This record gives sequence, structure tokens and C-alpha cells, in this order.
Amino acid sequence: AAASLDQDFKDELEHVNQWFLCRTDPERTAALYTLVQNASQIQIRFLITVLQQRADPLGEMHIPA
Repeated sequence: AAASLDQDFKDELEHVNQWFLCRTDPERTAALYTLVQNASQIQIRFLITVLQQRADPLGEMHIPA
């Protein structure tokens, strides 16, 4: 999905991304947990969809043995 973002927001988002990349895994996990706690239902559904796609990028069906 493409969104039209103003340049200030793009710059702030890049700053947040760079900050996040410099964190340890436990710090990243805590930051993600905090963000999810403040997410709306629509944002949560969006995140679930994105996470499912990231976990299974080819859309392969996994059948337990």
C-alpha cells in the first residue's frame, strides 16, 4: 500500500527506524510491545497481516506431520 507522506514525517520515520536498528533484540522487543499496547484494532489487524506474510512470504501452507 502506497501512502502520500509529507517530507517531515518521512524524515522522522527514518530517524525512528535508525534508532530502532541500533537497539539490542531485548530493547527492540520492549519497544514493539509498547507500540502494540497503544495500537488501535485496525492497526493490530494490519500488523497481524504483515507479520503473517513475513512469517510465510511464499504463502505456503504448512501441514503438521
